[in-house]
Amino acid sequence: GGDPDRVMLSPRLAKILGAHVGKRTDGPLFTAHGRRLSTRQVQRIVTARVQEAHLTLAHILCDLVERGLFPEGPGP
Repeated sequence: GGDPDRVMLSPRLAKILGAHVGKRTDGPLFTAHGRRLSTRQVQRIVTARVQEAHLTLAHILCDLVERGLFPEGPGP
């Protein structure tokens, strides 16, 4: 709608994003196939990646617990 998009970021994420932005002062920040991505599109993509990371972490933790409980491996 012409208004700037504003998003609250943690200091750590701001540093990572700052490295991506660099010294750019205009133009779209996130693009796909040469077209600007909307805030909603970027939010959806980031949310999906965070969920994937959480699922991966959950699988790793379950595997570690299982190995601790059953160090001899799966039963017959």
